[in-house]
Amino acid sequence: MTLRETLAAFRRPRVWLMVLMGFASGLPLLLSGSTLSLWLKNAQFDLATIGFLSWAGTAYTWKVLWSPLLDRYAPPLFARLGRRRGWMLWTQLAITAVLAALATLGPQMPWLAVLVVSLAFLSASQDIVVDAWRTDLLTQEERAVGVATFTMGYRLGLLVAGMVALVLSDQIGWQGTYLVMAAAMGACILVTLLAPEPPPVSRPRSLRAAVAEPWIEFFSRPHGALKAAGVLLFLTLFRVGDFMANTMNMPFLNDLGFSNTEIGVVGKVITFFGSVLGGLVGGGLVLYLGLFRGLIIFGLAQSITNLAYVALALVGKSMPVLIGGMIVDQVAGGLASTATGVLIIGLCVQRYSAVQFALLTGASSLAGRMLGGFSGVLAQSMGWPAFFTLTILAVIPALALLYLLRDVVDRAEHARSTPPAPEPPSGPEGPSGERTP
Repeated sequence: MTLRETLAAFRRPRVWLMVLMGFASGLPLLLSGSTLSLWLKNAQFDLATIGFLSWAGTAYTWKVLWSPLLDRYAPPLFARLGRRRGWMLWTQLAITAVLAALATLGPQMPWLAVLVVSLAFLSASQDIVVDAWRTDLLTQEERAVGVATFTMGYRLGLLVAGMVALVLSDQIGWQGTYLVMAAAMGACILVTLLAPEPPPVSRPRSLRAAVAEPWIEFFSRPHGALKAAGVLLFLTLFRVGDFMANTMNMPFLNDLGFSNTEIGVVGKVITFFGSVLGGLVGGGLVLYLGLFRGLIIFGLAQSITNLAYVALALVGKSMPVLIGGMIVDQVAGGLASTATGVLIIGLCVQRYSAVQFALLTGASSLAGRMLGGFSGVLAQSMGWPAFFTLTILAVIPALALLYLLRDVVDRAEHARSTPPAPEPPSGPEGPSGERTP
């Protein structure tokens, strides 16, 4: 794609609508996670209880289990908005209500546990349907930029639910803060009401079909079941080193003597602006370079930037090295996230986008989350310089596998959305939505 065509993609209005939808997806995450944990700590909850409540976040890992329901069934009461927007409205109304309930009741057991689990479940459900909505809506030419602007909004939601919420809690208290967060979530409902609904396609004929057909379709594509499995393996391996490094970043910086304030303020600000810059630049570069080259270059970049942590481990505490290292690390991470997001959207078919998107995103974080649990053992036994060197080398298997999957990546890059087809009011469903290369 030429530079002029790349820049033209940024001028499409619905590409920037993704910022608002990304904000709606990002806002609830920390409100049932680290922000809530600090509220509970301030309320004198013991660490064991705080730790147990953090298990609510596993809803984001297991969301693939109930994603078939959102592909199969039309939303009650709001079906006239369409399958995607109707479910988006339901989840956003429910999230707003739960946040308001938390603000009203405060941290009181057992209601607290019920509300926290409900918030994580509803937030993960919103992610399912928003991911399906943007997968179905964005055209081939809009995907890279749409992924970048969505990530920008998502990061903004995290910033508001994280740093802004912490500042507000000192000014108006935690219950007032959660009421403000509920109002912010409620405002997102207006965006859903005004957003376009993707062109309709026939739904799976039954719940059994909604569960089985997405997997059957994915593994029976022309490139074969072996390469389909290879794609899942690639997504699993691509960001392993990044996940391992991120798991140990905070303990590492603390070991070097950086204060919590230095780590928190520098980290939050740089994470937001660096990842947004990387995402927006990545969206343009994926269009300009092509998806395959983008994955290679950005994968190498996200790994090589861990050299900054190797340098810190060798020279000791240095604010200039920390700031410079975090900037390049977050920009490179934004580039890689955009490229993998474009690949995942291109691999989904519209009829099963809720299930397939949940499956592919789950694969992309599986190994990182699992190995992240062992990263402390590795760092302790190897030492910080060797540990961060290992995170750099961890991308090599994924890039080697990528060369064997080039035809799959190219097909995903040029896959087009299913052409509009009216959904039959009753009777057997039509054929599944297919993408044309």
